[in-house]
Amino acid sequence: MQPRRGRHELRAGALQEIVVTGARAAGVPAQPGRLAFAAAASLAAFAALFTAGSALGVWPQPPSGAFAGWDLWVGTAVGVGLLIRLLLP
Repeated sequence: MQPRRGRHELRAGALQEIVVTGARAAGVPAQPGRLAFAAAASLAAFAALFTAGSALGVWPQPPSGAFAGWDLWVGTAVGVGLLIRLLLP
């Protein structure tokens, strides 16, 4: 297929180069899958370490009812913050 008269021919490689260069300039990591895997592995390691420490009694136990009612307010604040972050450009 030939481009119409007066138009430039667009090569797929040139378009891909523009997209990749733009993504790098925007701060998008080259391999987001690797970054996501590293984040998930770090979270899993922290959770396992914290659970093992709690089971062995390494962490001090808070008094009963020390955080009563905090979960609702903290969850609401985090939810509102996340909603604002997702809605703003």
